[in-house]
Amino acid sequence: MTFRSRSEDDYNMWLLALRPFVINTDIWSTYFFSKLIGQGSFGKVFLASRFHQRTSPTEEPEPDMNQKVAIKIMEKSNIV
Repeated sequence: MTFRSRSEDDYNMWLLALRPFVINTDIWSTYFFSKLIGQGSFGKVFLASRFHQRTSPTEEPEPDMNQKVAIKIMEKSNIV
């Protein structure tokens, strides 16, 4: 899909507005990975916190340290 806007600021504001309604496959920009909590033959488990929703495109994302999740990262070659 192609998205066009009048300016870069408009483009960034639209991205922020649409983000909650789009499936995000980039977990590295969605979660802050704080530490490795487990490791096995299929992958690793990390303790992570979701970044707060930004209110402007120039705002630095900050993790919500009150909401922690465990995320398992698996090697693609180990998945059958």
